[in-house]
Amino acid sequence: MSWEAWGDPEDPPELPDGWLCEEEAEDLQRNVGDLAMLVAKLARALRKAAPEHDLPARAMDYLQREGLCGSPLREAPNA
Repeated sequence: MSWEAWGDPEDPPELPDGWLCEEEAEDLQRNVGDLAMLVAKLARALRKAAPEHDLPARAMDYLQREGLCGSPLREAPNA
């Protein structure tokens, strides 16, 4: 499917203010954190099982670039 079907990628449609309630946003944030943790665990397991693969390093690099490669226990509390 091409971008033409969805419109111009440089001009995405505007979403109304408050399109997610706070509870929904927290659920999504928790899901992203859970998925990031699962990807990190899978990367560690693959690195141990098949050290010649570059996929674990690529997965961890992606998580780090996106700010998803940390422990919530190590984060500083909001001031």
